[in-house]
Amino acid sequence: MHVAHNLAGGGDRAAARLEIAELERRRAEVEAGLRLAVAERIAELEAAVRQLSLARERGAAHESRLSLSAVGFRMGEGSTEEMIALWQTREEMRGRVAEAAADLAWRWARLRALLAAPAPEVARTGS
Repeated sequence: MHVAHNLAGGGDRAAARLEIAELERRRAEVEAGLRLAVAERIAELEAAVRQLSLARERGAAHESRLSLSAVGFRMGEGSTEEMIALWQTREEMRGRVAEAAADLAWRWARLRALLAAPAPEVARTGS
């Protein structure tokens, strides 16, 4: 039966080559998908780093303004309401820095999980 099948143009070798070609194609698709996912996670991570840096810079600038205002307040300048507003803003800025740091940590964890995940199995075609 195999001889007749081989003579007719089929055969185990041709089927095996076809299966190998399909597995190689699928492997290339999975690899391309993984490369894209890693690139996306890295872009997200870079954006999160920029957000954290910006939040820290804004917080530092506000701390400088607050320090100057506090000196003026002790010397009788400004109002209690203005100082309370500045202190509240400082706490909001600290919250933004904490949120940005948490977001960065979460994005790092997503990237690590993606890189540590086992490669998906490629389903066998045929048989």
